[in-house]
Amino acid sequence: MMISMRKHKLVHMWIFSMALILIPQLTIAYTVERLQRLAQASSLSYLPVESMGTSPYLEASQLTPLGQVVDPTTESGATVFADHPNNQLIIACRGSANPRNFGTNLKFKLVPANRLSQSPPPPRDAMVHDGFQEASVGLWQKLGPPLLETLRRQPFEDKIKDVVFTGHSLGAATALLCAVHYSSTQHDKDMVDAYIKPRIVTFGGPKLCNGSLARY
Repeated sequence: MMISMRKHKLVHMWIFSMALILIPQLTIAYTVERLQRLAQASSLSYLPVESMGTSPYLEASQLTPLGQVVDPTTESGATVFADHPNNQLIIACRGSANPRNFGTNLKFKLVPANRLSQSPPPPRDAMVHDGFQEASVGLWQKLGPPLLETLRRQPFEDKIKDVVFTGHSLGAATALLCAVHYSSTQHDKDMVDAYIKPRIVTFGGPKLCNGSLARY
């Protein structure tokens, strides 16, 4: 069950309103224009790629969708966009759009954070939202290979400067955890020259872990 266009527009309005509220807390690099582009990417991620052309946000954002993936188990999704004006890749993780996504949200028991691809692993007392961890693991399995291949190929005319993970609500949680998975690739032999430290800007994100994991 995909989100309706009307709801898609309402989600975008809410996301961007939240972004404006948070501006004073962000670095100067995130201008209103760049925040709006991330909000538009987060909104567009609710749509299949073939329907994005019907949204006014695609042309307004100047984003180019490079690919879209969905984890078949949790039905969490993400879209990779090229932001050519800013030489950056935007990974926009989709928020709740179907019953299975809402089921993921309800798996709110904190469990050991032992599936986040980190070396060394998080402390033993590090705990994370069960549903979000499961969704991020499945989503990263689909997202990781094409994302890393894109970084190795460097498809932009100028070198990619930034890799930004973003998303709204459930997508905010999976974006943050997928960024954690992505960060574990920095020591891979084939990523030595391609890895770019990720930036994370999310909207309306839920609490997803305990203090031990947050400090880690």
